[in-house]
Amino acid sequence: MDFNQVLRHGMELAMLIPATVYCFIPAWGQFRLRRRRIFLLSAAVILTIIIAGAFLCTAFTALSPVIMYAAFLICFPLFLRVTQLHWSKALFCFTNATLLCTFCSLYTNFLTAPWELDGKITFSPRSSLICLGIAVLLGLILYRTLIVKLPYLFRQQRLDRIWKWLVLVSVILILILSWSIPVDLSTLMVGRVRSIGLVLLLLMPVMLWLLYHLFWWITLRLTYSARLQQENSLLQMEAKRYREMRSYMDNTRSMRHDFRQHLHVITELARSGETEKLNEYLSGVNDAAQESLDRYCANLAVDAIASFYTRLSGSRDIRILWTLELPDPLPVDESDYCGLLGNLLDNAVNAVKDLPKERRNITVASRMLSDSMLGVSVENPYEGTLKLDAAGMPVSSRDNHGIGLASVAATVHKYHGSMDIRTNDNIFAVSILLYPGK
Repeated sequence: MDFNQVLRHGMELAMLIPATVYCFIPAWGQFRLRRRRIFLLSAAVILTIIIAGAFLCTAFTALSPVIMYAAFLICFPLFLRVTQLHWSKALFCFTNATLLCTFCSLYTNFLTAPWELDGKITFSPRSSLICLGIAVLLGLILYRTLIVKLPYLFRQQRLDRIWKWLVLVSVILILILSWSIPVDLSTLMVGRVRSIGLVLLLLMPVMLWLLYHLFWWITLRLTYSARLQQENSLLQMEAKRYREMRSYMDNTRSMRHDFRQHLHVITELARSGETEKLNEYLSGVNDAAQESLDRYCANLAVDAIASFYTRLSGSRDIRILWTLELPDPLPVDESDYCGLLGNLLDNAVNAVKDLPKERRNITVASRMLSDSMLGVSVENPYEGTLKLDAAGMPVSSRDNHGIGLASVAATVHKYHGSMDIRTNDNIFAVSILLYPGK
């Protein structure tokens, strides 16, 4: 066996290394295992594929791209296993990495065609090194896109249905680029084919960068608009809560002002022996005195949310047990916290609204566990089968259950927190820790 050929094929297959980096960078922060373990596991798998693939290519005169594509199929289940990404997002990471590496290979063909015309193998070691260099340069250019913008887009719940279509687009582009790899390099030397190809091919990564950037910018605008709408709704709740408090204070002040008159009327009715009128009058005074306004916590925004869901649940015979020990101001953004709490309560209300009346109970607790740790927990019963997927998110046969948890997870990620979901004895329990000081 010619070990020079083994070395040559090994260098060609070394493109799996930047491809692996392209895959893992967008999934940064979504790993199930420690990064060191993932690094060691990935290095072992990739090196094994490169060495074994180099010998196979030499022994059976196979083309290294075939081994590369086979390696992607082998590694995808492993990648899906060690990350918390949904399969569509994980598959997008793989097809995106494949697309970028396919571009590097195609561009290297056009770039090194004059040097390869006398060789029997398409790529020489020099070509492989150039291909790796292009891959590194492309990674540096797209680094911010891969490590900042794509992870941000992955966290947007409204985009969950888009990734399948983006995978399809990536596969189509991969097929086009693969088909564009010349079978005979001499065809590139006809006229200006090679010069035009080198210029036009550069448009592909530029267009890809512009597409991701535009996608990211539009998502930012939509997120900002949704945040404004959420804050507007919260302000309306606060305004309504303020009016309720003001009305209650005015009523209380009026009652104190009229207290002497009430005593005078009661005394006269008792003195005259008009028992029925006295009871009727006392009943009216008692009803007015019973009118009160419950306060849930010191923060007006959270108090407004609690008041809103108390009224909403009351109209559906749902009981909410509140335990809110929160300061004013909150250590996190009010709209973030209220959005998180609102999504959890929407899920809880939807889960219990069709249960028997005696089971329509929701327990909500939130308080500062330390100066830099905020805890939130919501529990509610449910019916039916409820399982958790690989990412720990609920997969339920019930409609409208679990909606909004992706948004909750995004808020938890923003504050470097953790979310634990349990489904024991038909009780759905969510426990969240936020670390606002980080």
